[in-house]
Amino acid sequence: MMKTRDLVCFFYFITMPVNLIADDNPVSSNADPKSQVYKSVDSDGNVSFSDEPKNNGEKIKVLSLPVINITPPPNSPTSQAPAKSETDSPYNQLKITSPQEDENIWNQPVITVQVMPQPGLKKNHIVVIMLDGIALPGKGLSRPMENLNRGTHTLSSHIKDSEGKIVKKAVPVQFHVHKASVNN
Repeated sequence: MMKTRDLVCFFYFITMPVNLIADDNPVSSNADPKSQVYKSVDSDGNVSFSDEPKNNGEKIKVLSLPVINITPPPNSPTSQAPAKSETDSPYNQLKITSPQEDENIWNQPVITVQVMPQPGLKKNHIVVIMLDGIALPGKGLSRPMENLNRGTHTLSSHIKDSEGKIVKKAVPVQFHVHKASVNN
């Protein structure tokens, strides 16, 4: 079984951004000359590494890893400009007004979702409200949700025109349902 100290040393060196090479290696170091690493072995055979010599620690050369310059990918056309349907939208905004982002709801058997488009909903346009990726039945700007399971849920909404094209999307909202139990 691994000791905590061994585990810490293991993760330290897995995440450490240098290569450790013993003194007798002919490879020269291009690391900071002030950075020193010492390897020591205790009486039980446990190996440890430190920046200070302990128990006749052996000096280890620290080599820098090669530097790789990573250029971020260029912005895609979709991230630079909104989709055509959003640009040509007759709506300035579609907002889920209830429940609010990160709201905690306690012991309510029915929770009503409300959305608000600005300006108001156009003729032949419909609002789709989705709970956890599933469309809620009904029409209009509000929908009841009954007996939701406890936990975190996500609401999203969009408006479709008469041709079924999405013309505006709301920012999704997460909310949390809490229910009392006999155990609490």
